[in-house]
Amino acid sequence: MAGPIERASRLLGQFGEKKVFRYGDSVAGLRLVLWGLFKKIAIADNFGMLADGLFDPAQQVTGLGTLFGAFCFAFQIYADFSGYSDMAIGLSKMLGFELMQNFRTPYFSASLAEFWRRWHISLSTWFRDYLYIPLGGNRHGLFMTYRNNMLTMLLGGLWHGANWAFVFWGFLHGLFLIAQRLLSPVWRHFQRLIRLPAFAGDALAMAAVYLLTLIAWVFFRSGSIGLAGGDSFGTAGKILSGIMGGEGFHFSAVINKFQVLKGAILIGILLATEISNVQFQWNALQTRHAGWRLVFFPVLLWLIAFFGTFSANAFIYFQF
Repeated sequence: MAGPIERASRLLGQFGEKKVFRYGDSVAGLRLVLWGLFKKIAIADNFGMLADGLFDPAQQVTGLGTLFGAFCFAFQIYADFSGYSDMAIGLSKMLGFELMQNFRTPYFSASLAEFWRRWHISLSTWFRDYLYIPLGGNRHGLFMTYRNNMLTMLLGGLWHGANWAFVFWGFLHGLFLIAQRLLSPVWRHFQRLIRLPAFAGDALAMAAVYLLTLIAWVFFRSGSIGLAGGDSFGTAGKILSGIMGGEGFHFSAVINKFQVLKGAILIGILLATEISNVQFQWNALQTRHAGWRLVFFPVLLWLIAFFGTFSANAFIYFQF
């Protein structure tokens, strides 16, 4: 079991501490393990089956159906990565070790920089501290800042695998970060000019960030195909051309309406739970009040049993 990429300064000292059983930590850890398991076998595996069909070059999926495929993969990889991290953090907590939070609702980011502060936090902060800042960070003018952004993201892409699609995924994120720095003053001026309410501006920014990450995920997913011996860029090109085509939803041979409905329910559960945890700290609430636990554990176990796919699907996390 591998979890967040912890720093030695934070982790090694915990090995020398005497471990004692704490009921509260055990309950909190078990909750994280079950929530991570739900993310993996109910959300990631279900959306993975949809994404596999929609990314299959043999399938004639066009128009918005291809966009739906990218949407499925975006939730698959989030549920897979964050679910695995939650399970590792939970198991460690049950054994008396504290690991850092690795994901914090990244798809609700209002900028690409914020996305990278919320996505795979242990990895992104490692690249920030050991690559971006030593290169000079943003301390030596705009050109050097842009260069450092691009180099960091290119190497971040290469870290995921020796495949040009991963490198191009990193290049896209570097390009998006540079564009964000260039266009942020224009966007702020536009908001003031039309007197756009702050909440509406944030919602539009979140939608734009999500769409950009969606486009980049197409290449990341195609890079995984390349590792399996497929044509990375050919697959990505087919998917993107299908998205641009705008021919409507044509994927009935790949998925059915029941799968779409099930996916919508699962996303609703995921978003409601993640948002409520941020807004109302329900994790802390359950730790303090036994009544919440009596509801949470049986409901989550039922959701796992009802929505789970119990075939042997390895974590995407394992590839990296």
